[in-house]
Amino acid sequence: MSSQSATLGVAVIIGFYFGGMGYDKFGVDGIAVAGITALGLEITSLLYYVLTCNETDTKNQIRSDKGLEATIPKEEITEKETGIKVSAIRESLQNEKLSDDLFGMFSNTEGIVANSFTLLISAIFSMESIACGYLFSIGPIFMKTTFTVEEKSIGTIFSCASLLGSIVTILAISPKGRAFQKKHLRSPYSLYVLIVIITCSAFGCLIPNLSVHVMSVIFLIGGCQTFLALVSELQGAITTSHYYTVLGPSAQMLRRIVNVIMAVTGPIVYGVFPRLPYLISGSLCLVFSVVFVFGTEAQSRRNAKLVTEMMNSAGEDEGEAKNFRRMTLASRECLARISETMLKELKR
Repeated sequence: MSSQSATLGVAVIIGFYFGGMGYDKFGVDGIAVAGITALGLEITSLLYYVLTCNETDTKNQIRSDKGLEATIPKEEITEKETGIKVSAIRESLQNEKLSDDLFGMFSNTEGIVANSFTLLISAIFSMESIACGYLFSIGPIFMKTTFTVEEKSIGTIFSCASLLGSIVTILAISPKGRAFQKKHLRSPYSLYVLIVIITCSAFGCLIPNLSVHVMSVIFLIGGCQTFLALVSELQGAITTSHYYTVLGPSAQMLRRIVNVIMAVTGPIVYGVFPRLPYLISGSLCLVFSVVFVFGTEAQSRRNAKLVTEMMNSAGEDEGEAKNFRRMTLASRECLARISETMLKELKR
């Protein structure tokens, strides 16, 4: 999903740049031709997939499912396995990283259910739509009428913003980028930085200065693309395979619904006061940011308490649980959910 977000950013670059160039040279007809061409390619690709690939993919999935059922059955944490899993948790705490065995067990354990934090991560996808929905809806008109910027320049600005987002996203998900985050900006602090950038950029669009407005647009679009990629990774890591089949598509659908709402209401709000859309989106981003930060920190405290309690119940050294706060957000959440399930087994 993170690679997909970076790739989609390239398509956005092309769309904005050639959209601005087309309108500048051919007016509305240029936009219409570009839109019809893109729609035609989309329909052609969809028909090709439906006619040639769908049946093959279904057969391959059936074979894959049968293979998985035969080789990797759904796990249940039994009392017999508890000693092995406790040692794996101790190893993960020592290494400050979730072991592959525990991650596989987390993904396939049906006893681990989606909690409020998992739902929060699914809902936080909508922050991208709230931040960029009004910008894409009325942003070009706002720049043209307020700062008298030409259509070609507007398209270039938006495409540069998408280019920045794609570059930062690719760097963030690269091996060197992950190593940098692990050392200097470990999750969730990387997400905290991004939501601060997004919120400040949304409010920055209110400032009646062209240079500040352009920089705010660039950082807003770029920050949203990177945020979307990292949140997609986080959701995939902390959601078991059983629940991800529901929560994964639901989060994307919610994001699209919010995007439509923002796009529809954008012109209406713009008609009341031109800067009102940015005031609303900035305020909503601020609310989302506060809820996300406080919710994440509260969840981290609960998780740390769970892991410490589980280590005590298993007769392990409580001191190793101190490394829990130095783990990434995804590792913490997975480890806490496993510990919670094992704690129930130990108390039986």
